[in-house]
Amino acid sequence: MRKANFLRTALAATLAVAGLSIASLPAETAYTVPQGYLNQTITALKTTAISFPLYGEPVVAGSLTSVGASTLADSSASFSAIYDDAATPHYIRITSGAGVGRFFKIATITATDATVDLGVTGVAVNDAGAAVAVGDKYEIFPGETLNTLFGSGTGTLLAGWLTGTSATTADNVQIWNPSGSSWNSYFNTGATWKKGLTSNLGNTVIPPDSAVYVVRRGVTDLVLTNIGSCSPTNMRTSILSGPSKKTYMAFGFPADKTLASAGFQSITGWTSASSATAADNVQIWNTSAASWSTYYYTGTAWKKGLSTVDANTVALPAGTPIMLNIKGTLSGSNQLYTSAKPAGY
Repeated sequence: MRKANFLRTALAATLAVAGLSIASLPAETAYTVPQGYLNQTITALKTTAISFPLYGEPVVAGSLTSVGASTLADSSASFSAIYDDAATPHYIRITSGAGVGRFFKIATITATDATVDLGVTGVAVNDAGAAVAVGDKYEIFPGETLNTLFGSGTGTLLAGWLTGTSATTADNVQIWNPSGSSWNSYFNTGATWKKGLTSNLGNTVIPPDSAVYVVRRGVTDLVLTNIGSCSPTNMRTSILSGPSKKTYMAFGFPADKTLASAGFQSITGWTSASSATAADNVQIWNTSAASWSTYYYTGTAWKKGLSTVDANTVALPAGTPIMLNIKGTLSGSNQLYTSAKPAGY
């Protein structure tokens, strides 16, 4: 496993991340990067929202020699066949040019060419608003699955994880299904990850810009330690829009933010209004209350409900995911939210 898991009693996230950048290297050059860790508490008998803002160490870096709507190529590369394996998902991250910060899951790969998954928004690789182009730098890094983050079964699972024969008796990992606007619940029997009656789902992918719910049925807190490296650039996250569409997303860095500094109000097409009903919303999970806190932007300040108190400084601690509800329709590169790389990272 790329993530070291430890059972601890800490109640607060602990962060220790090196703030160095990654240099561009020739294609197929393996290299090491500064690493850090983020501890996140999974609260006993509660549902906890967590994300994973540290990533697997990049394995390849180079320059693109060809770009299509859903294809990327480097004629000098010698890509590994494992980059499109179900058990070892990999992503291409763009590190220079107009598309900097975009990343794509590799769907299929040859020695020099990759076809990528454009995700639920379908924004093309070469979309005019955030176009990836020939000559842009890239790197390839490993993605995460249920197996790599939580373990595959007895002996490898997060210490203290409660296994069971059904979702109602075991700890659950819930992954947002943006297409259906619903949650998919997974549990581990001690031998396999299941969803309902379907087994062998340990290779279910958890994308870099997403997050999960963990439903803890055990009576002790757990701590999941996310070990990895920071993104070397800003991070561009795909966001859905429309009355019934929501994006459960993570910020791309293990750093604290506030509602104001997150900058959602600056998204082109964002709707500001005098009520949460009329405005676009940011929702933050409240573990203690087991409910969402809903915020909206009036045009001058963030608010919650009928409160007259500004919510601009509401904290979003490292690892905090949010649910984004943009009620209007966005198109093209406006469907990409930029999470800015913090100073010093």
